[in-house]
Amino acid sequence: MSGKKRILGILLLGAGAALVAVGILRSGVSIDTISPPTGLAEVIERKPRSIVLITTDTTRADHTSPYGAANVNTPNLQRLADQGVLFEQAFAVTPLTLPSHTSIMTGLYPPQTGVRNNGIHFADEKLNTMAEILTGQGYRSGAFVSASVLERRYGLDQGFEIYDDDMSKSRVRSPRMVPDRPAEFTVAAAREWLDTLEGDQPFFLWVHLYDPHAAYNPPPPFRDQFPSNPYAGEISYMDAQIGDLLAHPRIEQTPGVAVSVIADHGESLGEHGENTHGIFAYKATLHVPWILWVDDVITPARVSAPVSQVDLLPTLLDLASNLDGELAAGLPGRSLMNTIPATRPIYSESYLPFYTYGWAKLRVIRERGWEYISAPLEELYELKRDPRELTNQAQQRAEITHDMRNSMESFLQTAAPDGDLEQSLEVDQESLERLRALGYIAMGNAGPAIDGERLDPKDVIHLHTALEKARGFSNERLYAEAVRILEGLLVEDPNNLAALTDLASAHMKLTQFEQAQEVIEAALSLAPEHEQLLLILAQVERERSELGRSLLLVEQVLEINPTNMTAWQLKAQVEIASGKPDEALATLTGALQISPQHAVVNTLYAQTIELPAGQYPEAELRLRKATARDPYLPYAWRILGGLMEKLGREEEAEEAYRSGLNYSPDDARLHALLAVQLARREHPDAEAHLREAIRRETGFHGELYVSLGAELARKGRLDEARKFYARVLEVEPENAAAINNRAIAMARAGKTRQAIAELKALTSAYPEYADAHNNLAVLLLQKGDYTAARTHAGKATELAPEAARPWDILGAAQAGAGLTDQAADSLDRSLQLKPGYWSAHLHRGLLRIDQKDYQGAQADLEAAQANGGPLPEAYLALGDLYAGPLADPVRAQRYYQIYLEKFPSEPNIEDVRDRIWRIRMPGGNTEAID
Repeated sequence: MSGKKRILGILLLGAGAALVAVGILRSGVSIDTISPPTGLAEVIERKPRSIVLITTDTTRADHTSPYGAANVNTPNLQRLADQGVLFEQAFAVTPLTLPSHTSIMTGLYPPQTGVRNNGIHFADEKLNTMAEILTGQGYRSGAFVSASVLERRYGLDQGFEIYDDDMSKSRVRSPRMVPDRPAEFTVAAAREWLDTLEGDQPFFLWVHLYDPHAAYNPPPPFRDQFPSNPYAGEISYMDAQIGDLLAHPRIEQTPGVAVSVIADHGESLGEHGENTHGIFAYKATLHVPWILWVDDVITPARVSAPVSQVDLLPTLLDLASNLDGELAAGLPGRSLMNTIPATRPIYSESYLPFYTYGWAKLRVIRERGWEYISAPLEELYELKRDPRELTNQAQQRAEITHDMRNSMESFLQTAAPDGDLEQSLEVDQESLERLRALGYIAMGNAGPAIDGERLDPKDVIHLHTALEKARGFSNERLYAEAVRILEGLLVEDPNNLAALTDLASAHMKLTQFEQAQEVIEAALSLAPEHEQLLLILAQVERERSELGRSLLLVEQVLEINPTNMTAWQLKAQVEIASGKPDEALATLTGALQISPQHAVVNTLYAQTIELPAGQYPEAELRLRKATARDPYLPYAWRILGGLMEKLGREEEAEEAYRSGLNYSPDDARLHALLAVQLARREHPDAEAHLREAIRRETGFHGELYVSLGAELARKGRLDEARKFYARVLEVEPENAAAINNRAIAMARAGKTRQAIAELKALTSAYPEYADAHNNLAVLLLQKGDYTAARTHAGKATELAPEAARPWDILGAAQAGAGLTDQAADSLDRSLQLKPGYWSAHLHRGLLRIDQKDYQGAQADLEAAQANGGPLPEAYLALGDLYAGPLADPVRAQRYYQIYLEKFPSEPNIEDVRDRIWRIRMPGGNTEAID
């Protein structure tokens, strides 16, 4: 046993109640047992056994073949049901993943665990989990979960020796949704763990599979088998992976192993106007499949009595050699190995409407064939006659409504005598955004303060649907459409915090900061100390360069919650923007003391503290840890790629950018950075990534159009390039980069004089623009104006002393002016900054010929040729070297011949032919080099 404090004094429901029959399936015929039934002990033997718990996410019972579905293929679930026990009326405690799993693992209802919502609540350590109980009994234990909503920070890792929540082999179903990993990867990890088990020690394995969760996207061949029903395709794919797990020898060949498959909740699929789950508390999302299989079932059975997820823990403990007893004492759940009460109330709830929109909380009691939903407008359904809950009989059957209401009140008074319990967890901003995308929360863990009675979810479900549609537009970056829908929604529900927040975010994306501020201030009037709203307003103020105001808002958040990591991060960014690096260092250091592994803070620390100080190894280690911890953080991949480029590790830079895009394929900046990195190597994919960056960016970003124009110009598509430059200059007439690149395009088109004039005007207007000085120096060098070339190249080296190209051009201009020693120093500096730079090697090789350093010239020219592709100057100079001082006529003739083949349009072709002829003459000598 874990020794943790046990929760005591919990209501034992249904004591002394009447008993219900258990349907037994023998030879395909359903036979009701005679009274009194004895529970599952009649069909399953109690004895020590290993336990495999498989929880399937978002799985409707009626969409599996054991529950009668004909349009889905679940042979493995069917086999388990045919050979085991199927619970016909199993109900989830809530239509949400984390609260349901907490109840499954503890045998307690949400009012007793305090876990009512995903993301913002957690299982407190005082709770006693199934893993803690079984580990205390000598079990090996391993958990393998498939979605970040069950990460270890939410507390369900208690008692497990291994809790695998690694989402690195995962997918994001939309840019703003939580990461999950497909079932095949989770099952593979579980199988690897099973491989490590030795001997006869019993084990407890929990495997959570997330696949049927929206958006439905089954892999082949299931997407082809279910083209019009991808939800069924996801369930069929998941069933195949369950089969793969159960085929492992430690399960298939372990005597007495028990396998329990249960869903956390179902899916509405449009019923009652809800597309997915979480808002309503009807059967569509609360009736779940639950199948129990052991290899020594005496008689397969179908249990018709209503049961709850809270019954799973005591049942499995009892099944495993009568561990129930004291270990499960005081729990509301019942071991179904014993008698099954007929009139026990089964409780469920949905608090998501409250947390997301400030609407009413929904609570459900099912008892004696009736379903009662506590809501502003009460609901009552007779489930046998009305299984789809279509006819509300709350008014017609007032006496039943009265009794069910009393049953509800009695349950809540006993289960939660101190009122609604919440175990709240501080969540970072990025996780909040992902959870909000799934509709789990508005902006935090408190409902908005609204005067009067809260809205009934069934009256405003269309607003939820509209919000989902608006979020879809935002995911596609159609922010204006999202604004239109959200503004219409807020006319009907002006206090909807989720809609207000999404509207503010959409305005920010459209750079409409004043509108964003108005919306946020309206939201803050509902929740004045709401941390996330205050942070969004701080971000708006930062965008508007109101740094003092932004800092005050951030500090207000930190007064409310000193552990809010997003606030620490934003505070450091504002301090950096305010020119206060020492304050930023102190802020980031303090943040890392609170959360040493925080990916965003570590990335910011590397970018703003370590990189400027030249602490490259430390920054690289920190960034690699950040990307490993949160591979969905494009910001970290960008900084890591930039560092690799700075260190000259081009392949690793490309790998970093591509890795980031694997996880965040819609990140425009990653596309742009990769494109520029590829363009330097003249990679054919550069253009495609630039176009993708332009497509995915919101607003107009002139630098992307300029870069695309440069790439097109490099490919010789000068007319297209000029069109992009013209587009930039229409919007930004003073865009220096566009003017610079337009001048280069002119030069490539043979209009050198016009290009020089434009660059001279540009350097006069923007004297601190290094690229313009450098490009002007290149053109002046080509014209033989070495003095002017030296002037502009020298200015470029002053402005960009760490760039290799200006030093190269300066060296070439100095060499042309006969300043050989200065030229050598400049070219050496260029190659120190960028080892292998072909142009500097070429210029230094030519300079060394003048200095009569022929061996050094040979090495430089061959390096230029190796790194820069076919260079006519290098081939010709090498030919002259071997024909003259290096005295190797065979190699000289080869270089001359290659020159003729590769560069037939060069003006000195006849002269080169003459040199070859002279080599071939007896005693011939080109006399090209003294």
